Amino acid sequence: MRSDIVTPARFSRHPAEVFGAEAYLADARAAGQMGRVVALIAIDRVGAINSCKVFVSSSSAPLDKTTCQIATRKLRMKPAKDAAGAAIPSQQWFAVNRLLEF
Repeated sequence: MRSDIVTPARFSRHPAEVFGAEAYLADARAAGQMGRVVALIAIDRVGAINSCKVFVSSSSAPLDKTTCQIATRKLRMKPAKDAAGAAIPSQQWFAVNRLLEF
């Protein structure tokens, strides 16, 4: 990735809007699986997330996998900008607490 980022990428909307209760896997919910997922996402010039790699697992492979699936399918970013104001690809850390509501 380029290191000439002046303005970092930002979420177009709050991630909680796509990681609500409806995004929780039924099997994970039934098993009481919860945890924090930390991933590195790659953002292209138009703000699409084109890759997601988990670096800190929730200890639940299904939660980790669906976190990245949701990130790449439903989240959008305002792309990073260089000094000239041009949109450029970037990477960003992303953390999600996958918690059940009681």
